[in-house]
Amino acid sequence: MVSSTLAMTTFKYYCMLFYLSNSLIFEDSDADGQDIMLSVMNLVNQAINRIHFLLGDYDAICFFRNKFKGTAFIGTFFNSIYQNWATESVPSFINYYIEVTRSDNSTSENEGIIVNRISYNNFMDNDRLQSTIVLGEHYNDAEFFEHILNFYISKNVRNANYSMHPMPGNGKQTKDIIRKELALKHLLVCIVDTDKKYPTDTPKADSTYSLCAAIPQNQIYHFMALEVHEVENLIPLNYIDNLPWSQYNSADRVNKKHFDYLRNDANHILPYYDYKSGIRKNQELLSSQEYMAFAEECFNLDEELTNQYHSFSAYVSTKNNKDELLYKLFSGSFLITHTLEMIKGHSQPTEPELLPFQEHNWNMIGSTLLNWCIAESKDAMI
Repeated sequence: MVSSTLAMTTFKYYCMLFYLSNSLIFEDSDADGQDIMLSVMNLVNQAINRIHFLLGDYDAICFFRNKFKGTAFIGTFFNSIYQNWATESVPSFINYYIEVTRSDNSTSENEGIIVNRISYNNFMDNDRLQSTIVLGEHYNDAEFFEHILNFYISKNVRNANYSMHPMPGNGKQTKDIIRKELALKHLLVCIVDTDKKYPTDTPKADSTYSLCAAIPQNQIYHFMALEVHEVENLIPLNYIDNLPWSQYNSADRVNKKHFDYLRNDANHILPYYDYKSGIRKNQELLSSQEYMAFAEECFNLDEELTNQYHSFSAYVSTKNNKDELLYKLFSGSFLITHTLEMIKGHSQPTEPELLPFQEHNWNMIGSTLLNWCIAESKDAMI
């Protein structure tokens, strides 16, 4: 589990927010009273541990304040909510939360705020209330999403504490991880890319995106598709420039020089360009007019290639099947691994220089993780 705090103001901010409804109030003779108490106790304990946050209707807060009076920590917790109830409300930046009910299981939306009503008996097992799992498609993806969340908080919310469990995916087997976590009823956010190689490309039926998108979302599971070829496309260019290029081999520096030509039309080209493989002469390329047109746009940006070849078709004719036409940046996980090493060493540029498409996706990731992972401030009094 990873937790982080950015202390900028004295405001309190909350987690995947749980809201106790008045429907949970019970009579002493009610058969489900003890089960309701157990569920509420589990929710409070996770709030005290800065994993989630709890608010509620006034009557419900008064009821449980009385029920837990004299109970260590839990009684103090409800007393604190009661004393501050008039000033406590669902924060304006939250647009998704769970309302804990007696039996209602439904979803509603009002003015952009989604409220999922879930019966208390889903929270009788404390294991279902652990930190939200953030699942990426590959090994390092979730760690990079955490960096994006930190940046989003620093720019938009301030003083926010979060609790998340970054989990590595496994390519197409990511779908199996989703199904396993859903069976355990864990809170889960899965973020994958679309693998699109050009603007009008559509995801393949057997792609990780398609396999994961086929799994229905529910009240405790959110699926997000990034509008880029791969997560690497979201790495800011000034982060890439800041890598220790002098330590890399000459072939890497040649790749970087050719990659930099694409910056002249970065917002159009770089969402879809394959940083790991470049563009190769293969059947996928030759059979798609749209892909060929995109490759030609990339070729036209490369001054060295256009100086050497009078046309894209002439250049293609010099290559054999499966040859590289347009240069990769790095193979495999090298780029994201070394970017994360730079971030962990706090040696990345102070401010990411985001292209418009990157800013859109960073905001989408940050906003979603803020709703699902924000936890009670460590400075708050419990």
